[in-house]
Amino acid sequence: MSYSIRIEGLDDCLQKLDKCPINAMKMTEEAMKEAARPVVKKIRAGMPKEFRRLIKSKLVKGERRLGGNPAIIMGAFKGKVPDNEVSDWSKMYWKNYGTLKHRDPSHEFVFPIKKATRNRRNNEGQSHENFFDAAIQGWEQMAYEGFLAAIKRRQDELFK
Repeated sequence: MSYSIRIEGLDDCLQKLDKCPINAMKMTEEAMKEAARPVVKKIRAGMPKEFRRLIKSKLVKGERRLGGNPAIIMGAFKGKVPDNEVSDWSKMYWKNYGTLKHRDPSHEFVFPIKKATRNRRNNEGQSHENFFDAAIQGWEQMAYEGFLAAIKRRQDELFK
């Protein structure tokens, strides 16, 4: 004698579990974007007005250097600049870290000042303002808390 048991809804349950990894990835990406918005807003508030539009966030997916996982990149992005102009990103960098004799002594530069420019007649340069370090202060905790809050709001979407 054989017995069989039929469980109603098991097929629906298995389908939802199959969709779970896809839903989890979408949910994670949306939560990352949502968590980045207030951080970008905070960084922009600490920047000089002429450079605020450079601060953005971008979602990158599947890059090898990130282990194939999605990530949010936040910071100053260059954009397109004609060949005969200096980019606003470079101007922001120079204003933040200074140039020539007025370079920030606490920052470690990859390239030293070139010998040709050391003995220039007007070798003063632009003073450093260090606004970027102050603008990004505490961004990690802010992004982390925003991400957790967004995940908690979306937790029901996991099994839809």
